[in-house]
Amino acid sequence: MSLTLSLSLRITKPSIPSSVADEDNTQIDQEIQNLVKKLDVCIAKFDQKRQVLEKAIESETEALKKDQNETRELRLNLLHESGATSSNIEAGSRKIANVKQWLNQKALISSDTSGEHDQGHVYFLLNNDCVP
Repeated sequence: MSLTLSLSLRITKPSIPSSVADEDNTQIDQEIQNLVKKLDVCIAKFDQKRQVLEKAIESETEALKKDQNETRELRLNLLHESGATSSNIEAGSRKIANVKQWLNQKALISSDTSGEHDQGHVYFLLNNDCVP
């Protein structure tokens, strides 16, 4: 005759009343939903900032291309006219004055927008908290 003895152990957590557990779960769910909403707002703000920066870069690139083309045109005109200016000193002097004036204007414009305004704008965009 053989005897089999079986022993079973059961470890249980202390029971928490179901209403308290439900309340905790509800609170956690609400906190998760609030955090998800804040993250959605943050994502939207980052996207908006990215779009603003892309547009700023695009418009600055277009302005630089325009300035570059104007500069090339002035250079070509100046070189083309250099042979003719020996016979017409007054016309040559006007061309030189026009080019110098154009260069001075560009220097003034570039020093006015040396990036301080843009950097401030970018700084504001990048350092604006995304959490409302």
